[in-house]
Amino acid sequence: SDDYYTNGVPECQFKFDHEKYGSITKLFDSHRHVDPFVHVQNDLQGVTECIKDIVGSDHKVLNTVASYFIEAAGKRVRPAIVLLVAESLHGGELPSEEQGRIAQISEMIHTASLLHDDVIDKSDTRRGLKTINKMFGNKMAVLGGDFLLARASLTLARLKDPVVIELMSTIIEHLVKGELMQIHKAEPGNGISNYITKSYYKTASLMANSC
Repeated sequence: SDDYYTNGVPECQFKFDHEKYGSITKLFDSHRHVDPFVHVQNDLQGVTECIKDIVGSDHKVLNTVASYFIEAAGKRVRPAIVLLVAESLHGGELPSEEQGRIAQISEMIHTASLLHDDVIDKSDTRRGLKTINKMFGNKMAVLGGDFLLARASLTLARLKDPVVIELMSTIIEHLVKGELMQIHKAEPGNGISNYITKSYYKTASLMANSC
């Protein structure tokens, strides 16, 4: 519908759906073992479906490249953390629609970084499947990653929150810095402090700033 598309780019909405597991705060208060992924599994499926809509393209090859990794879903650790933290900070209330979008954005940024990393590392497989660079070549892998970042940026801009936009944009800068540190890790003087900083840039920054 016309309401579903803005400037030709889909904008996905979904309702959070894990009432049957109960509030996360009640689960922790009961001292029961809590599997966080079970608690938000329905929500994570909603995140995945929305990402599929967001990265849809009328360019057949680009659409195939961008969708390839989305279909091969991992554990969705980053969006799961976003949703769980959001719910915890709201006293067990369901996350807001905006927080759901942050979950989507975090996974798109993460997936884009994997496409670029596989080119740099010359990897042949990822999550048990052939990498994009192995299937379609390095150029398409880089363009596919760029496309995911572009769609993530559009989704981020629609939040119209300067603070959130600045934080999430910093993540991309950190990913680049971390990858450069990874490339030059064998240089003299790169000790444990350098390793910790690199790990923060490549991994922890996305998790921390998304929350």
